[in-house]
Amino acid sequence: MQRLRQLVHDYYRARRSNRQPPWTTLPLADRDARSMAATHLWDVACGLHQDRNERQAYTRAINILHEHLSTLVQQRFPDARLGVYGSCLSDLSLGKSSDVDLSLDFKRARKVKDQFEIGKCPVQRYESEMKSLVYAVCRTMERRKHEFRAMQPVTRARVPVIKGTYLGANNPYTVDGSIDFDVCFLNDIAVVNSSLLREYSIVDDRVKALMIAVKRWAKAFGICSSQHNTLSSYAWMNLVIFYLQNVGFVPNLQSPELAQAAGISRDPRNEWHDVNNLDTFYLKWEDVSSVWQRAPAMESVSVTSLLYGFFRFYVVEYPSILTVSIKLGRDTFLPKTVFRKSSLGFWCIEDPFETYDTHCPHDLAITAGVGGVREITYRLAQAEQYLGAKLRLLAEDTSIPPPKRLWPSPPVAKKPRKKKAILPQQHNTDKINYVFILDTEVLRSNTYSVLKRQDTTHKADHILYETFLYKMILHSNTISIIRYQEDDANDVDEQLVPYMQN
Repeated sequence: MQRLRQLVHDYYRARRSNRQPPWTTLPLADRDARSMAATHLWDVACGLHQDRNERQAYTRAINILHEHLSTLVQQRFPDARLGVYGSCLSDLSLGKSSDVDLSLDFKRARKVKDQFEIGKCPVQRYESEMKSLVYAVCRTMERRKHEFRAMQPVTRARVPVIKGTYLGANNPYTVDGSIDFDVCFLNDIAVVNSSLLREYSIVDDRVKALMIAVKRWAKAFGICSSQHNTLSSYAWMNLVIFYLQNVGFVPNLQSPELAQAAGISRDPRNEWHDVNNLDTFYLKWEDVSSVWQRAPAMESVSVTSLLYGFFRFYVVEYPSILTVSIKLGRDTFLPKTVFRKSSLGFWCIEDPFETYDTHCPHDLAITAGVGGVREITYRLAQAEQYLGAKLRLLAEDTSIPPPKRLWPSPPVAKKPRKKKAILPQQHNTDKINYVFILDTEVLRSNTYSVLKRQDTTHKADHILYETFLYKMILHSNTISIIRYQEDDANDVDEQLVPYMQN
């Protein structure tokens, strides 16, 4: 505990002195740093070769889908509001084309949900009414068979969803111009989250480049999925923004002081400023660009140096006992104890809107399990050591070409080893033809299989059973018959192994 207090004290003292981050003072020629960034930024860090015209055409396809769905749904529910969210809104996607995520909000659905949350609506009634609303919206689209296909309502999910494909979007990444979409009910908080990421990404081109690089790195090493007990992509973007706030590269777009300096305040009549009874107000970059100044040390820094600084910041500098909060930014520090379920040995990442003092506090790092925390910590330290060594080597000898990678090569997934067949025990009997019939009911459960051995030569009345310690998995559920001579072990192996490998 004394060591942690000393780390926090040193961090506060360094922040008050407004010293430059140590990674910005590396003896790197600016020309070499910019060369590395220009050469490897999109090809290596992002892994993309995106054509600008295609990206613009894809954006137009999303707008066509959004406008058409809004018009269609408002014919059934006039007060409906449809908003795009996710990578399609933040423009931080790693692929050429992905499903378009939209949030649908209207008063009737909102009323049902509010009554359920305060206990006035039973669970069965809530599920029944939400199901009827989902099917009502879905039928509105299904009636236009020449425009929509593969419509699939999902009513039993935590957030009801309608999946489908729109045929008239002129999507440049598909042959027929179609585009897949997911319409989620009452998920406006995701819209404002994605909008906030987009505002930060347009502060500077290097911000968006760093976001995509970190996202690409995390996905390459399998540490960018909340379903696999690691951090979500949204959590990693919060880490990037908080790091850039601390080094003075981007402002805090939720800062009351900055809003006062820009002469902008929260509008109570704006529905996007009060989503789910939360303070979802934030500043637009175009409104504060004239009143905020970037730190002088950050003006000419390259994306490569920013990426190394990101790794170093969370490996060496930032104490893990403090909360990562882009709403507080570099102005205030929050101990992680405000979240009761936070991990003692890992970060606590506060959602920018669902903060600790609201009715629904959300720690974005709660999804990281013990194994995920260990893997994330190891990969960050590995990347910091690798990129730091490359930058120092390049600074010592400028004739050395830039490295081909900005982080170590990701591990190659090993193929599972195939188990060998365990042959049945030999018996001291004459050469008898046996028929082994695989029990299909046991095979379906993928448990240990029981082979029924029947004496077909002597036509005995009794049946002997033997249990073998291996799993038999077949592509077909039909009964398979294997015939062999009992004393010929090689024939047995040749006939059993193909079934086990399938």
